[in-house]
Amino acid sequence: MSNLLKVCNISEIPVDTLLKKDIEGNSVILIKKNDSIYAIENQCSHMNYPLDDGELNQYEIECIHHGAKFDIRNGKPTSLPATENIKTYEVVIKKEEVFIYIDK
Repeated sequence: MSNLLKVCNISEIPVDTLLKKDIEGNSVILIKKNDSIYAIENQCSHMNYPLDDGELNQYEIECIHHGAKFDIRNGKPTSLPATENIKTYEVVIKKEEVFIYIDK
């Protein structure tokens, strides 16, 4: 079962920047890229390090600890040492507010 939870307003998310939010025990990164907003878990699937201090290059986030990279659109790893996806969250925009679905 999933709950739709408000995360922030669109204006709070800088373009091409990682915005970390803690939502009901889930650490989530929000990214505004072009005209879309993406939400991913803030945890590298390789060694469980946080990704919010990582580098964003186009649609790829790089974990600064070991160099693993992930596609922010689908969570799939794009380079080793990561071989498993990171979680992505469905984003819903209502008026100027950003919501994501969190599993309960």
